[in-house]
Amino acid sequence: GTRTFVRVGSCASISPTMGIGGLAIAHGAVCDEGTSRYYAPPGYPAVSAPRVLDALRQAARDESVDTLVGLTRSTDSFYEGERTTELISTWSAKRVLAFEMETSALFTIAGVNGWEAGSIICAGSNLLTGEATYRCQSLDAYQQGQADMLRVALAPAALLND
Repeated sequence: GTRTFVRVGSCASISPTMGIGGLAIAHGAVCDEGTSRYYAPPGYPAVSAPRVLDALRQAARDESVDTLVGLTRSTDSFYEGERTTELISTWSAKRVLAFEMETSALFTIAGVNGWEAGSIICAGSNLLTGEATYRCQSLDAYQQGQADMLRVALAPAALLND
């Protein structure tokens, strides 16, 4: 019976302003994964529900947590092909903040079904700088970002519960 969803998870930043532990709230997502096409034709907009987007932005303000708001790119290829300079440069130049795997499918499925969805993500790596938690870099910043992300994601739960 759930009709409101918030994706909470990790990403790889491709933004010079989003370092390890940096947070982003997605208002839309590029559909470069396979699931969305089974629910809607290409070109269907994968966008956050305005009410969920507003609640996440307000929670970040209330919790005094810095977040970026922008686009993410969802892909179902975690490593292979995602780490090329050309791909990173192309999407970074289009002001996409991060690569991740779930947001576009969630937004598409929710939109098609008349549900609401939002997404907040925390950078575990930055593909522009090469800095990454899997290289044991910036682990404290990532841990703080994870804690902040969870606080922001949980804060609007009562507001979004109809």
